[in-house]
Amino acid sequence: MKDNQLTLIYTTCDSLESAKKLAKHVVKKSLAKCVNIIPCIHSVYMWEGDLKEAEEYGLIFKTSLSKGNLLIKWLAENHPYDSPALLKSDVQTTQEFQSYIES
Repeated sequence: MKDNQLTLIYTTCDSLESAKKLAKHVVKKSLAKCVNIIPCIHSVYMWEGDLKEAEEYGLIFKTSLSKGNLLIKWLAENHPYDSPALLKSDVQTTQEFQSYIES
């Protein structure tokens, strides 16, 4: 384990209900200690050759380095989108916050 590091995973959902459902399942399964849900993200993207726009909800999952890949796998299998963006990054934090995430 690296000192003072944790894993952040970011994705989006199309509704608050979907975002809450993912967040609650992940926390209950102990795959992440905390999930932030960010409302009112306006996304512009290409899908099947067409320019699309959508209101989405962002999710930031905070987990340990050891659970990051397990969480990505679980999200890939349970996300409501066919091709969800699942972005993973290991970041520096304080010892106190890392201890919370690892507990």
